[in-house]
Amino acid sequence: MKRKGIRILVFFLLAGVLVSQLNRMLAFRYEDGIRQMEGFYKQPRGSVDVLVMGSSHAYVNIDPAVLSKEEGISAYDLCASMQPVWNTYYTLKEALKYQHPKLIVLDIYRLVEPFDYVKESKLIKSTFGMRPSKEKMAAIRESLSAEQQKDAWLYFLEFSIYHNRYREVAFSDFLTDHSLPENYRGHVPADHVEVMERPDVSNVSEQMPMTEKTALYFRKLLDLAKQEEIPVLLILTPYIVQEDDQKVYNTVAELLEAYPEDAVRFLDFNEAYDEIGIDFATDFADYDHLNVAGCQKFSSYFGKVIRTFYELPDHRNEKYKNSVRRPWGRKHSVERKEMKHKQDKIGEKLHKSRKKILALALAAVMFSDISMPVYADRSKSVTSLPQEQEIISGNATGYTDLDFELPEDQAERENGIAAFSLEADRAGAVSENEIPAVYRSDAAIADGQVVSYLPSAFRDQNPYGICWTFSALAACEASMIRNGLATGSIDLSERQLAYYFYNKGNTTDAKGGTTGDYNEAAMAGKNYLTQGGNTLLTMWHLVSWCGPVAEEKAPYSGLAADSSADVNGLLGAANSTGAAYGEDACHVQNAFLINMGTAADVQRKQEVKKLIMQYGALGISYYSSTSIQYDDPVHDSYYNPNVTSTNHAVAVIGWDDTFPKENFAQQAPGDGAWLIRNSWGDEKTGCAQNGNFWLSYYDASINSTETTTRYAYVFDAQAADNYNNICQYDGDAGISMITLTGGAKASNLFSVTEKGGEILRAVGIGIGQTDTDCTLTVYKNPEMGNPQSGTLLLTQNVHLTYPGYHTIPLTEALPFEEGDRYAVVYEFADAVSLYISKDSQYTSGGNPFISVSTYENPGVSFLYQTKWEDLSEKTIRTTSGSVEGAILRIKAYTDNRVPSQEPDVSPNPSPLPSASPSYSPSPAVSPDPSPAPSPTPSQEPIVATLTALKLDREKLTLQIGKQTSLTATPTYSAEGATPWMVYWKSDHPEVASVNDCGEIIAKKTGKAVITVYNGTVRATCTVVVPPDKPKVTASVSGKKLKLSWKKVSGASGYAIYRLNGGSYKRIKTVKASTRQVTLALADGKQAYSYRVCAYRTIDGKKYYGGKSGVKTAVSTVSSLQAKAVRGKGIKLTWKSLKTVDGYVIYRKTGKNGSYKKIKTAADKKSSGYTDKTAKKGKTYYYRIRAYRLLDGKKVYGSYAQNRKVKAK
Repeated sequence: MKRKGIRILVFFLLAGVLVSQLNRMLAFRYEDGIRQMEGFYKQPRGSVDVLVMGSSHAYVNIDPAVLSKEEGISAYDLCASMQPVWNTYYTLKEALKYQHPKLIVLDIYRLVEPFDYVKESKLIKSTFGMRPSKEKMAAIRESLSAEQQKDAWLYFLEFSIYHNRYREVAFSDFLTDHSLPENYRGHVPADHVEVMERPDVSNVSEQMPMTEKTALYFRKLLDLAKQEEIPVLLILTPYIVQEDDQKVYNTVAELLEAYPEDAVRFLDFNEAYDEIGIDFATDFADYDHLNVAGCQKFSSYFGKVIRTFYELPDHRNEKYKNSVRRPWGRKHSVERKEMKHKQDKIGEKLHKSRKKILALALAAVMFSDISMPVYADRSKSVTSLPQEQEIISGNATGYTDLDFELPEDQAERENGIAAFSLEADRAGAVSENEIPAVYRSDAAIADGQVVSYLPSAFRDQNPYGICWTFSALAACEASMIRNGLATGSIDLSERQLAYYFYNKGNTTDAKGGTTGDYNEAAMAGKNYLTQGGNTLLTMWHLVSWCGPVAEEKAPYSGLAADSSADVNGLLGAANSTGAAYGEDACHVQNAFLINMGTAADVQRKQEVKKLIMQYGALGISYYSSTSIQYDDPVHDSYYNPNVTSTNHAVAVIGWDDTFPKENFAQQAPGDGAWLIRNSWGDEKTGCAQNGNFWLSYYDASINSTETTTRYAYVFDAQAADNYNNICQYDGDAGISMITLTGGAKASNLFSVTEKGGEILRAVGIGIGQTDTDCTLTVYKNPEMGNPQSGTLLLTQNVHLTYPGYHTIPLTEALPFEEGDRYAVVYEFADAVSLYISKDSQYTSGGNPFISVSTYENPGVSFLYQTKWEDLSEKTIRTTSGSVEGAILRIKAYTDNRVPSQEPDVSPNPSPLPSASPSYSPSPAVSPDPSPAPSPTPSQEPIVATLTALKLDREKLTLQIGKQTSLTATPTYSAEGATPWMVYWKSDHPEVASVNDCGEIIAKKTGKAVITVYNGTVRATCTVVVPPDKPKVTASVSGKKLKLSWKKVSGASGYAIYRLNGGSYKRIKTVKASTRQVTLALADGKQAYSYRVCAYRTIDGKKYYGGKSGVKTAVSTVSSLQAKAVRGKGIKLTWKSLKTVDGYVIYRKTGKNGSYKKIKTAADKKSSGYTDKTAKKGKTYYYRIRAYRLLDGKKVYGSYAQNRKVKAK
């Protein structure tokens, strides 16, 4: 029995050793995270003074060898590729178990992380190098979605994730050590060279918030460092910074206000390219990383910066220096080649025993396959899917699944599907008892006959990835046929839709309200045929009346897949309003979203079926694969139970509740399937998904989950002549929303520009939720800034069933005269989500996909919560972050009135699209659209011309954020003339904008010319906006003061002022690239206060902005020592300073206590103090700072390094 127990024990020991060795052999070989952590554990305790953390920006761009050689700084790059800040936080907690650095350097690039969980590869790189611990498990859980967290333990064990890697095992995997050499200290050099263009984000002043999760862990990391009394230096290493990145960085300064500067400091080295000596032709490896040459320059500069701000040990004369390799030189690849050579030699020796080794390895792997569970869908999501995608590309998919989730709808969450109710008055509405078990739109029964509501011909998108256009237009074509606007021969142009979706910037609608709005492909090397698209974005493009057009207007066949496909072709040559907006075959007036729910959700499927019967077809996306695992050509069926993402857009045209579950390549959980019309040509053999095919109700990619909602899209096409005009300001295709509390109001204002006037027939709005009740009102000629101040013309109660865009016909036609203005106002009793138009960039798979932009017309879009506010000037919180400036997706539809027979007493100048005309309030107009009677002679106005305009000011200077008004005085050719309308515009509205009342707002540094005009009569005022105040920090070393500041957008230079004789005098002027100055401290107390001011040179003259806050130079105590004296307390000593007036000493008890002042030494010669109140056995922490007296007030320097001591 004893012998058997020993055998069992030995078996388990050997099994443990075997699994451990296999774990090492099969582990992932990542130099961008895992090896950095493994190498960190091997560092001697107490050997890391500077811990560098963050993403690859840090471990590629910072070389600890340079810091060691040039400055004697002991640093380690403990980073991982694309590491989110929550992983950095847990990595820091793990690191503090083994080292207690004197400084933490954090590269903050990943504060731009847009998601709350990460892809598997990022998780692996950030956590698989960590030893088993609660920190590792926490880091893994935070990186997974709620749905995936149940599998966190699989990642914790690691082996279950890479147990299949035996398929790619190489002899190098048998080497004993795969970590980076210890003397690299986490650094990975980039060898190649790529020429870059110097970025310029100096004019980016907007802010874009971090996600709530990122901000939370950023603060937690800073608080952890504060608790450990370790200062943090936040940095951005040099890279090709993007505008949206800069918007996030602009928010960091505000967040740091809660931390003292000696605890947290932020330095952006993208503002110091010239000081570092960066050459954009030779120093970059790619957009994000410096190569070896650039790294050497930056590391050298960075080491000096660290020495400037922090007191760290100098290890240059210690034996420690030998543990860090030499910096990379011109032959930097030699060392790596030597390492590779040694590995090859070992590999040759192992090769002789390869059969035994591989047999042992494969046996262990087979054992692991039996005993260890596999992460769900791992084989598909990691290995097979790329191969399947390659197969699919021959048929051209092109659908892009955005990294964007619509917010869950309150009504759905609380009431479920019961919240839905179809609009009873719509033509073709379907009741519950009319829904059959089997239906198809190409063979529907109407009046006892079989009819088709679909085009007679199948479409073929081959060879380009624009399935998104075929899906959307298939729904439009079906709606046109269903509404009696077309027959089966209808064919709409996918080419026109794709082209103008991505090339809208050079066009505008007939009213001019969408001038400057655009969508732009953000994927490198892609164009409108190869970029891909998304149905939700396409929805907003189509409701702007930009298409669709007939196929013959822009044929799809015969295109070349390059960026010049339409430069000189049919569309490019006519890149104009007419080609984009003037050839519409129909108007998309409504576009709804319907949640697909789950396969088990019978009621929701019923709602989808109703909409198919009502509109003919719905747009939908799913994950397409031609693998025989999922595609069954025999039964024309498709079912994928695994993949939840989508890559292809199609149309749903019917269903069959009885379709057998056995008729799929894999048996589905239940019967039933949707009938799908694809865009891969006719129903040829070889692939089920050609032509029409059956898609299982249970397919994973079309079913909503806890974290993802899958939608179908309804496109309601109406006649192209239903209204003469669409009045709108939201020409982009963005999908941002804002959520408002109950009692909110939303309004857009429109101007009547048609000669003879217009009749308002309908209005529209973008809603982000189901079953919305609101009150619609229309006001005529409201006052500026208050949409409800005009004459009330209409009140109408409205119910909106689905999320999306709704056109609302008015119960009463409202006529307006040319020059009138009207406000469309929606009032919401309950909380509501509204779609808005704003500048945004959307990503797919973490990569940039599309940028959208809108011109935020001032004075036209307003929100009311506690008061009316202009949305173009308001910072609001959206579903994707905060934004300053937006437009509500509210539109109006008008018909032109018959021109009046009244005398034409004045010309009819049309306002520019970006500015609306001034007006005088007019009395209410009768709703009767018939022409008004001619005035009597006594009422006839005097006919006169406008001869001159004069402004009350010709020049003015306005600080950023300030506003003022201009007054225009007209001169006419005769007295008593009828007032003419005047218009306002700014040649640089991004610098200073003006509304139609002459109100100016300064937005950013520069010069703008404000013009008031009517025809050729005009007057101008030049507005200069000087730079903003710089944020300045100060530090003292000996008799020198260093002033540092962050770059001020648009500044031409900086002036330094010193207090002298009661006033500040300019003592120095420096160029725009300068971020710091060092000054010799003069004698006398008043010579120690300084301010910095930015200036902008415009037309040869310097315009100065506001001065920074006062910075007073007070030296820092540099040598505080603490020693316990038995029975007498704790003796503190320091070196006295000549340029101060005294010192303040602080103490705290215990690591987590708070500091309290225990002594003020009002003598600059003081150099010691004994704390006699210290109690034996207790541990105390001490710190000290010096002060100067200025005007009777203490001005303090920075704290000296804290000292810890235990009383005896």
